[in-house]
Order: sequence, then C-alpha cells, then structure tokens
Amino acid sequence: MIRTMTIEDYDEVYRLWTKIRGFGLRSVDDSREGIKRFLSRNPSTSVVAWEDEKVVGSILCGHDGRRGCLYHVCVDEDYRRRGIGKAMVVYAMEELKKENDYEKKMDFGINTCRSSGNDRSLRRQKGSGNK
Repeated sequence: MIRTMTIEDYDEVYRLWTKIRGFGLRSVDDSREGIKRFLSRNPSTSVVAWEDEKVVGSILCGHDGRRGCLYHVCVDEDYRRRGIGKAMVVYAMEELKKENDYEKKMDFGINTCRSSGNDRSLRRQKGSGNK
C-alpha cells in the first residue's frame, strides 16, 4: 500500500534507510525532529510503501512553489523490481500537482546523494544520463 508519509512512520522509514548499503544520512536533517519539520512544511507529498507490515519504500518530497524535489528515494532490496519505486514517484508527483496551480509550470528535480558504497545507485544514475 502506498500512502502519504506521517511522522508515525519515522521509525520504520529510518530502519529502511539504515538497512540500505551506502545510503547517506545526516544526523540533523534525518533525525526525527528534522523529518518532523520537513513533513510539516510538506504535509502531503512524502510517500511510504507498506508491505508485509513494514515500510519497504519511501520518498521525501517537497517543493518551494516552483520546483519539486525528491529526496531519499529508496526501496528495500528484497522488494525491488515490483514497480514500487515508480508507483511512489507517481504518487508524489500527483500530490505536488494538487498543491500547485495547474496554470503554473512545476519543475521536478531529483536530489541524489552519492556514495562510493552505493554502486547500484551510481550505475542507475549514469545509465539515466544524470551527472
């Protein structure tokens, strides 16, 4: 089930983040308080995917009124190749559209954190044309 993330999801989301090899976390921004602040500024755009009674995917998504950004896009390795990531991105983009006037053009960007320990992510970014 894919739905909007709430602060009550934090423990499960953090568990997922720490499970993924090479996933970069920041002590302040990714703390419970940091995520609570992010979600209060962006109450409907961040996403979690629940399966088997646990979070198996998440995206932090926010905007400044002109540009939408996706952060910490991840899916548990055991649940990849099932369309969960794509479904979460579509969900987040639809929520961004709801928050903004359809007459305005919204740009979308993906903010990626690269790490030498996350080779799969680096290969995917290179393959998609990201620099």
